[in-house]
Amino acid sequence: MQTLPISRKRYNILTLSLVLAASFALPFFIHLIPPHKGIPMGAYLLPMFYMPLIALFLYGVPMALLVALLAPGLNWMFAGNPDGAFAVVLTLELACFTLATHWLLGKGRGWFAAPLGYLTAKVVSAAVVGIWDIFEVSAVDFYLSSVSNGTWGILLLLMINVLFSSFRNKPADKKSV
Repeated sequence: MQTLPISRKRYNILTLSLVLAASFALPFFIHLIPPHKGIPMGAYLLPMFYMPLIALFLYGVPMALLVALLAPGLNWMFAGNPDGAFAVVLTLELACFTLATHWLLGKGRGWFAAPLGYLTAKVVSAAVVGIWDIFEVSAVDFYLSSVSNGTWGILLLLMINVLFSSFRNKPADKKSV
């Protein structure tokens, strides 16, 4: 059987396209779930954070960072969510989340890297919200409501983190002599 070679550049573009498609589809379907107490389900489940985390484990920082930077804009262009100002803040959060999680994984924080990365990203975005007065809420309220509403999403990030960390850290099989 003859296999056709695929260039690394084409592989990377195809991979990025598939990961971006998933990072669009997941939040889109979660936002089809009716809001709870007037708050969209995305604020509870944090679906925008899943694909950058998975891309970080599977493909590394460059791919994860590209997804983090492109996904909110693509979601805004095609689905209208998140709205303009929040799309900018979410892009910042996802980039900070990706970099913080990568750094924490390198520092041996393993299973808790994603939740800690999320909390770090929220501190940064809350500071930006406080400095530039983007929303009609204080930075502290923005942070506390995000973390409070996102508790289930943080737990899901922890579960994804544990799952991928356990696969990544499995020792290779040793052959007996």
